[in-house]
Amino acid sequence: MSKDTIILVIIFFLAAITFLVLQKTYFKTPKQDPFSFFASSPTPNYESTLSLEPSFLTALYGEKSTVSVVLDNNKTLASGGTKLVQLEIAFDPDVLGNIQVLPGDIFTNPVVVLNSVNESIGRISYALSVSDAFAGNTKGTIAKISFIPRMNALKNETSLYFLPKTMIKIDDQTNTLQAAYGTKIIFTKGTKSATQSAVTPK
Repeated sequence: MSKDTIILVIIFFLAAITFLVLQKTYFKTPKQDPFSFFASSPTPNYESTLSLEPSFLTALYGEKSTVSVVLDNNKTLASGGTKLVQLEIAFDPDVLGNIQVLPGDIFTNPVVVLNSVNESIGRISYALSVSDAFAGNTKGTIAKISFIPRMNALKNETSLYFLPKTMIKIDDQTNTLQAAYGTKIIFTKGTKSATQSAVTPK
């Protein structure tokens, strides 16, 4: 290998290293806001939002707390046809444990088709199949999520938030979800009566 070739190889590697450093430093991919997300193209006639309520909660280490998954539609979904609600919610498994999900009261006779809590990666997957109409309700609780903050948690706050695979379907194709909003949880070692900051919707 000639001297000129060796110099060219060295220049190439130096240029490659410089590019990688610049890319890591100046061209970082923007992080998604973990607190909320917005669907790109909801159906105009049936725009729905999901929220975890209360949006701000004070919880006690080692004590059970509950948040509600609230669905809000701009109009009542039409009767007839199976409807599917799928919730994908992220949490920090190093901070929250004993996660349980129960159905809310917005639907009549919902069928739970998926109820999975992965405490290794911190993901709740929960889905309801609904054949009955909303009976006039445009807002109500889909599910209730209970959890216990770990006593050995090193953080004093965390959040629960929806992941993009969350959906509300009125048929096989139409996803009506427009936006979803998470909740922030602050931990304390006080008493329940002194730290209750909000009332979970019934």
